[in-house]
Amino acid sequence: MLVRMPGPTDIQHQIETANGAMSEDLALWAASPGRVTLVSYLDDPPPYRKANCYLSSTGLAACLLLSALLTASCDEILGEDRTTGVTVAQAARQIQDEDGKVRIVYLWSSSCGECRTAMPSFVSLATRARDEGTTVLAFSTDDSGRAATAYLEEVGPVPFEPTRILPWRSGEFDAALSPLGIEIGATFGTPLVAVIDRDGEVLFQHEGRSGPASAAEWLDWIEERDR
Repeated sequence: MLVRMPGPTDIQHQIETANGAMSEDLALWAASPGRVTLVSYLDDPPPYRKANCYLSSTGLAACLLLSALLTASCDEILGEDRTTGVTVAQAARQIQDEDGKVRIVYLWSSSCGECRTAMPSFVSLATRARDEGTTVLAFSTDDSGRAATAYLEEVGPVPFEPTRILPWRSGEFDAALSPLGIEIGATFGTPLVAVIDRDGEVLFQHEGRSGPASAAEWLDWIEERDR
């Protein structure tokens, strides 16, 4: 959460919530002496919410009041965290526990532009997959569960359990998922989709917005092969 406090040196500092740093930018600036306007850029086009407040001209008092305002406003804007938090190892176990079934694994983030573009296609794919008995495992990589929840509420009802990967160490993703055939590497991009057949073989893996559409074709191929 970025806080801009106008002044001679344009003071900037980072505020972190109990769940970690928020990915959304909150900009604060003085519209007139003693007056501060809060605008939250939670989605395009901004602003999602605007509020005015009047503060003391004393710098320290303004700092304290702004911090309190941001904490309260963030909770009000983002609402509750309705995601289930899991570690990378727990996510890998969830995938492995579905052995014997066709599975779709999807990694996404509300702060990722390509994920937002791909989400309607993925929801369509996941709905079809669920109706056909395919297991859908979708994991958000958002730092904030509230941000992930707020975005999914924008999307509407989704045919998968809202689950979020808790903060992980470098290399932890690859160590957990590569034994399952999902190659992550040191870094990976989202959205990432993988299709796993009943034998546990990863038939398809793709990073990028076109992944869900291609995954649908692989479901067709599996269905034809297994007839």
